[in-house]
Amino acid sequence: MVARLQLQQMYQDRDEPAGTFAARIKGQASVCQFDVKCTRGVNVSYSDQMIRDTLIVGLADDVIRPDVLGQADQDMSLDNIIRFIEAKESGKRSAGRINPLPPMSTPTASSTNGKKTPR
Repeated sequence: MVARLQLQQMYQDRDEPAGTFAARIKGQASVCQFDVKCTRGVNVSYSDQMIRDTLIVGLADDVIRPDVLGQADQDMSLDNIIRFIEAKESGKRSAGRINPLPPMSTPTASSTNGKKTPR
């Protein structure tokens, strides 16, 4: 039970790639024993579903999470979700390199000479 609670409390570090975060989750999930016995007596694992859910909930980027949740295919495999998130992260990094935000500037008293700008 402790291992499962620790899994549910995992969050992506700010600059941690989704693949690295997913690997940390997989490591924790491996000790959680996410298996159920089906009616035929065979153990069936639901680890991927738990890893997928933890990955989405724990994403550091609040903009990517709705993109993942808004996908038409709500049964995307864990690997496909990881690839999707990594592509979104890569796109954001690339966009930041191409079109970086200009530095914030505010007019100072010396730049306005204390005069109001005409409208």
